[in-house]
Amino acid sequence: MNKANLDSLTIGDGSGTLLALHASGTGAGSLTRLAQQLGNDLQVLIPNLHGYGSSKAGLAPNDLALEQHLEIASLALSTLQDQTPEKPIHLFGHSMGGLIAVQLATRFDNLATLTLAEPMIFGALDPSEDADAIATDSKSTSGLLDNDPTGLARFISFWNGTDWDQLPDGVRAAMAGLQKQIAHEALQVSTAKIEKEQLAEIQCPVQVLSGTQTNTVAARICQRLAEQFPEWTQTAIKGAGHMLPIEQPEMVAKSILRIID
Repeated sequence: MNKANLDSLTIGDGSGTLLALHASGTGAGSLTRLAQQLGNDLQVLIPNLHGYGSSKAGLAPNDLALEQHLEIASLALSTLQDQTPEKPIHLFGHSMGGLIAVQLATRFDNLATLTLAEPMIFGALDPSEDADAIATDSKSTSGLLDNDPTGLARFISFWNGTDWDQLPDGVRAAMAGLQKQIAHEALQVSTAKIEKEQLAEIQCPVQVLSGTQTNTVAARICQRLAEQFPEWTQTAIKGAGHMLPIEQPEMVAKSILRIID
């Protein structure tokens, strides 16, 4: 077992601190514009999760990707607590990062707020209900696990809301290099088990953000979370798809600050 290595970005110097966790296939840089919108109010720490940038978890190489990501996120949170013990810590997670944020929030009980941007909490779905079963079957992962380039293109188009061919060459090349990791993450995220009782144990105020133009899977997960946890704040970002922190960083930042205030 090796020592974990944390590779992260820090933006802003506000009175509070925010730990921001990125989505699959993106990396810390995807949340830079969001952090810049928050920089006057918060110090934002954005770790690259395991396998992104130079972040490496200290777990055994064959451990699940989500466990590796959770160790990096836990290390980042502990770093914030050690560096700024007097500041309240807020937590934000997008998509897969939202799932990791929830797992983190069930382990740490001193978070000030939790904001989840279309978190991939498939455990909120009930396969016995038709609408949930349809959502579960719509993840567009066919071919992704077989290292099929068309499978990656289909997967990215579905979740990004942008046709693969319309993405810049550099973005497509970067994602192609991450296909194996993205495939493992997609499988593990879709089968991750989080019980409703675990979610109910989260002590801090929780906000769920969703895009009004998102895909059917993310929309259904957010709807189910709203039904199961009516005390959680639900905020719709007009005109945004699943990649709302990238598409609408200003509106997402305003929502984060609103629940903090």
